[in-house]
Amino acid sequence: MRNKKELLEYYTDKMTGLDEVLQSRKAKVKYIITAEILLFVVAVAVAVVYLCGYVSVAVFIPAFCIALASFVGVKVFDRQNSVAIDGMEARIDVYMQNIRYMEGDFSRFDDGKRYENPSHQYSFDMDIFGKGSLYNRLCRNVTTGGADRLAGILDSAACRSYAADRSVASQDKPSLRCVTSVPALPSEIDRRQKAISELAEMEEWRTDFLSAAYKGNIDTGAILKALHEAKEAGIPEAALSRKGLTMVVSSMAIFVVLLILTVFTPLPADFVCLWTVAQLAVSIGVSAKAIKMISKSVEKISVSTKRFVSLLHIITEAQFREEDNKLVASVLKGNNGAEALNSLKELKAILDALDRRANVLGLVIFNALGYSDFFLVRRYLRWQRDNVASFERWVDAVSLMDAMVSMATMRCNEPQAVMPVVTDSEEVVFEAKGLYHPFLGEKAVKNDFTIQDSNYYIVTGANMAGKSTFLRSIGVNYILAMCG
Repeated sequence: MRNKKELLEYYTDKMTGLDEVLQSRKAKVKYIITAEILLFVVAVAVAVVYLCGYVSVAVFIPAFCIALASFVGVKVFDRQNSVAIDGMEARIDVYMQNIRYMEGDFSRFDDGKRYENPSHQYSFDMDIFGKGSLYNRLCRNVTTGGADRLAGILDSAACRSYAADRSVASQDKPSLRCVTSVPALPSEIDRRQKAISELAEMEEWRTDFLSAAYKGNIDTGAILKALHEAKEAGIPEAALSRKGLTMVVSSMAIFVVLLILTVFTPLPADFVCLWTVAQLAVSIGVSAKAIKMISKSVEKISVSTKRFVSLLHIITEAQFREEDNKLVASVLKGNNGAEALNSLKELKAILDALDRRANVLGLVIFNALGYSDFFLVRRYLRWQRDNVASFERWVDAVSLMDAMVSMATMRCNEPQAVMPVVTDSEEVVFEAKGLYHPFLGEKAVKNDFTIQDSNYYIVTGANMAGKSTFLRSIGVNYILAMCG
């Protein structure tokens, strides 16, 4: 395991190397834009030359296709380059955060002041929340749910004795319930420790995970609220009925018949035109209310969905060894191996379809010919019926992993710290060697301290001698131990 100096050098080297590649990528942008403009001009010029009669169709078609294909190819490369630039900038930001942490600068991290509770038995005295607090040093959360989960874990650990919760703890098969908060049994703490240690070793994986916060945390609360609002809004479900689907399919079949008769018989085109207009009016008219309600409900989550999908990819594709980590991944994978991921991809596709309605020409054509609004409403209602109930469980699993990644990042960045051993004993047991307050770093005075069952201890000394710091050292380290 690297020491802190080696870790600082590692993060600096990674950031420097990545920045060199980033600058090279950015330098290509101007050439890509120039190529796009030139290829577009060439395609237009070829078309003009052909229309003016200077070249034959045999020359025009291959020349125009080559220019067009080259333009599309450059556009695809431009998109890939932009995605790569965004990814590298996000990873550089994560390395920069680690460097700042190593240098003692926590100003960019969430201080959790909103979680402060002066009336709490212990957390206020232990500096758990607020500027420079334990939470401030720990929190690297990507989601708002992860921030809440981490705060809840620390808050609970500040006043928990695992022996008091033995009666409600699961000693058999682990479940997501028993790993979502502070572990209650030594066996659960041991699992949590192993899970955190595994994530601490997965530096590249954690960097990918933390990169999702580059453009701001994902507001999982807003996602859940929007989905529940949509469910409670009473969106008309006519699109889901068999009768509605039968009528729409029959209308489209009549349109096809009229079109065939117009082409192959003397039937005037007026009939097919009138039927097309009628389909357009019915499709937009019948679906307008539902489309408006869906758009209003889900507009808040469209920005977060893409990044949430990337988190699901990162978690479900990882090869975890430890039980708690595999449990979180299994909740997201579900029965088909990618349940949550497929659900979010479908939701994203629905949101993209809603965005495409801004194209008036496409809106008219696809509604007139294929009842696109009707099928969009039907698609969303089916997604809502099949997935909303599971969504809260998926968000809960991602939030837990988010909190675990924060703890694992501290585990990685504090290599001098050791994992506590929690014993299964009815007696009070506390034994520490070289104990010190983690906020003080290398300047801290280390102490050995033992608490024996049924004994009381008096800590005394002059003012400013370090009594409070010593007591806080015991408290903060105990909290870290209970968190795993």
